Amino acid sequence: MTSFRFVTIFSIVLIFIFCTNNNNPKKKFIETMIVKGTIKGLRKGKLFLQKIKDTSLINIDSITINGKPNFEFKTPIETAEIFYLYLDKEDGDSLNDRILFFGEKNTIEISNPGHENGYKKFNKKQINSILKLSKILIKKYKIKPSFFLGHSDIER
Repeated sequence: MTSFRFVTIFSIVLIFIFCTNNNNPKKKFIETMIVKGTIKGLRKGKLFLQKIKDTSLINIDSITINGKPNFEFKTPIETAEIFYLYLDKEDGDSLNDRILFFGEKNTIEISNPGHENGYKKFNKKQINSILKLSKILIKKYKIKPSFFLGHSDIER
């Protein structure tokens, strides 16, 4: 009879533990975002993966580029948000050193050949992604649509 009581109590404790851990509404499942790509013409510099936290731009990760223009970052992500790739080229020119992109779970490939190297127009999937992101940002941050600025690649 004592072993039956022990097994019953032990089973109830196990059920309680499994039920409370798996049904915790506060527990978030964190996905992984992979950002990879090539920056043509880049031979040397430091590339930073950044995002805005509170009101500050923070570095999440960085790699040193030395000879090969390929890069890859892996970072946890809970929800879709804006990220930046910042390139510290040490050339004294800060123009065009930052690429803004919409980060979400899965793999994101960044390709930036530049206008002088046959820059390609955005495809429909990219355009739809930026439209989706714009709607999310307008709603989340109560941004007036008049504060959005079109980029030259989209305006053409």
